[in-house]
Amino acid sequence: MKVLLCFETHLLAEGIKRVMLQLTAETHFDLFSPGDRALERILDSDFDLLLLDADSKKADASAILQQVKTRSPYQKVMFVCDRLGSDVLKAFRNGLDGCFSKQESAEDVMVAISAVLDGKVHVPQAIIMNILCEGFVFTDFDTRLNQLTKREVSVLHHISSASSMKEAARLMKLAPSTLSAHKQHIMKKLKIGTGQEFNNFLRAFGQWQKSPLLWAEEKK
Repeated sequence: MKVLLCFETHLLAEGIKRVMLQLTAETHFDLFSPGDRALERILDSDFDLLLLDADSKKADASAILQQVKTRSPYQKVMFVCDRLGSDVLKAFRNGLDGCFSKQESAEDVMVAISAVLDGKVHVPQAIIMNILCEGFVFTDFDTRLNQLTKREVSVLHHISSASSMKEAARLMKLAPSTLSAHKQHIMKKLKIGTGQEFNNFLRAFGQWQKSPLLWAEEKK
């Protein structure tokens, strides 16, 4: 596996190397500092995972992400940053595969990287629970779900966890058209105007429902 590290400090890079070598010893690292040629060097490289210092003043991590994903949407990119703010959330909407803060424990970093290498999107709870995304405050999910029936919450759960609407319909033993009607009704109730907004909501919902703070009281 080839991992590309674009960091300003060697200390950060060495810490991440040690974590990744616990996941797989057969990992080749290329390390270089952000700068004028950072994007050019990244686009010229073949890699399995790119980790970017999102706080760097010498390179625009979001611009690099966009260029990489435009060239190859399946190449995995992660941000490492001090603060998990709205700029990082915007990067997820542009294809970011995962992120973690520089204050995370080695165990949490390993969890984040492992999830991305397994083909999943790793969204930290700090982002899911605390910031505004496409008109939805994630800490407000309880209030929003209280607008829905238990059946509609189940529809959301199946759509978010299934690989496709067809698969979700099969699992719920519904006709695809019936499931689509449920989806449209949910969108109307929650004032979700577009398919993209619904997809953003589903991604957040899918991660949100994994939180240990949730479902302490089952919706009645």
